[in-house]
Amino acid sequence: AESLYASLLDARRRVLGEEHPATVAALNGLASLYRLQGRYTEAQPLLAQAVSGARLALPQGHWHLGLYLLSQGLTLTKLEQYPEAESALTEAVRILTDALGEDHTHTLTAVKGMADLYSVQGRMSDVRPFVVRLIAVRRRLAERPDARASTLNECAWLLLTCEPPDLRDPAAALTAATKANEMTGGTNAGFLDTLALAHHLTGDTEKALEIERRAISLLPPGESWLRTALETRLAEYGSSGKGG
Repeated sequence: AESLYASLLDARRRVLGEEHPATVAALNGLASLYRLQGRYTEAQPLLAQAVSGARLALPQGHWHLGLYLLSQGLTLTKLEQYPEAESALTEAVRILTDALGEDHTHTLTAVKGMADLYSVQGRMSDVRPFVVRLIAVRRRLAERPDARASTLNECAWLLLTCEPPDLRDPAAALTAATKANEMTGGTNAGFLDTLALAHHLTGDTEKALEIERRAISLLPPGESWLRTALETRLAEYGSSGKGG
């Protein structure tokens, strides 16, 4: 993938020029690949070029600029360049909200990015309004008649794990997680993991243990980050004194 992105970027630079929207998109594509691999120091210069290029090549307030600023802000957060990250994410939230709306995935990612940025700095009073906003949108999306199982699961997980803890709502999360698993027939290990946590936090740890074991049984053989996470939670439920 890296080789293909590099070739694409080189070709677009030669044929279209540095400031063409397609060249800027290729810059962001290669940078996003680096981000996925945790290669943040390599991603950042490309993202800086993408943002600069987008400001010249795209209409003011174009959602692609918001997307590049989002990538830049998330990367800068990982690099612990917090003031720069805050500037990029603040602009990303504004542009994406105006261009795509409150409910769009990119907008929600940017809002969560702001919450995470403040959280890692311990600025919990600044975290709160962004988490409140996330919860409001996630609840609204989950309450739609055509809500997908993944939408319900995302809402449930947020209500179970968000910071600050006083914003959590395990009872509402249990309702959403139960519905998500009914829609998928209890075949999604991640959704079952959410349901297990909801049962645990609403006081039924015996049920949580049963569901977590079922979730683990659905995972393919071998070690993975998901298996490790689920087995860790299973051990926590088992040691809580409520479920054996």
